[in-house]
Amino acid sequence: MLILLFVSFAFGFVPDYWPTDGWRYDDSYDFQELEAYINRIFWKELHSLIIIKDGYVVYENYFKENGSQVSPDDLHALHSATKSINSLLVGIMIDNGYIPSEHIQVMEIFSDYIVENSSKEKYMIELRHVLENTCGFEWNEWAYSYADPRNIYNKFISSPDRVQFVLNLPIADAPGEKFVYNTGASHLVTAAIQRITGKSALEFAEENLFHPLGITEVIWPKDSQGINKGAGLNMIPKDMAKIGLLMLTEDIWEGKQLISKDWIEKSLQKMNRVSTNVYFGYHWWIYEHQNIEIISAYGYNDQRIYIIPSKSLVMVTTAAISSEFSLKLLEDYVLPSFE
Repeated sequence: MLILLFVSFAFGFVPDYWPTDGWRYDDSYDFQELEAYINRIFWKELHSLIIIKDGYVVYENYFKENGSQVSPDDLHALHSATKSINSLLVGIMIDNGYIPSEHIQVMEIFSDYIVENSSKEKYMIELRHVLENTCGFEWNEWAYSYADPRNIYNKFISSPDRVQFVLNLPIADAPGEKFVYNTGASHLVTAAIQRITGKSALEFAEENLFHPLGITEVIWPKDSQGINKGAGLNMIPKDMAKIGLLMLTEDIWEGKQLISKDWIEKSLQKMNRVSTNVYFGYHWWIYEHQNIEIISAYGYNDQRIYIIPSKSLVMVTTAAISSEFSLKLLEDYVLPSFE
């Protein structure tokens, strides 16, 4: 159920330089306890860790993946952390007048599709419902592991037309009524970007987001229909950190507003409670920890971009960890370093 709790993040941080062409470093912090914990518990599964404080890299380390040393220039699959970047692209589409708002109906965008299980509710689904994970499709991605062929996600990725597969799904809940994590529906976002702008999600992102940030090395695979995968972006960790810093500055970069403040405020409303201290906005996760709000882009196996506005802090992890190790690392070892 939509709960629309408003958050008051301490945004508006302005760094004293812009890392478009490269990050600057501050080595004045001590992270011995953090490193001891990593080496003791999870160093084999953690691939990279970057901490940005006040716009400066205060910690950066690269570990091993399958026995090989990870390079700072290695591209990492973001998996579902891609979805948070897609949310930014929707905001840019609205800012640039491609669509009037996120209330546009999904079936209007894909009006040429002939869909199965047609219903009144299906034609009520708006783009915002997709961003909220409340679109109402019959879908349970968390019922089985991703290695299990019974997981509907595996049926989705093996389908010849992923957009058609999603649009064909029966409706289980009225749009906006219930949070259901749905990677298939998230693929509709990149498909919508391509249909609405006439450019692939990658091309649109390069023009409006990546190039202004100095992000030039990305890979974004496509599905069989030539659509960038909704959860398929690959980036280097230090470029993931640029996305985090952009959020800290209310999407201002080098004096230019890349995405409207209004969109960021909407995106980070606590629209749905996922668990006790975890909420979901427009494809952004929001955590509460000891009166500290933590924003996160979250991908499978702990690919993470964390933004902590009250601390002017960004943390990035790439990993192969099935648990939420990075959140524990942040809460127990990183945040205490900046008290």
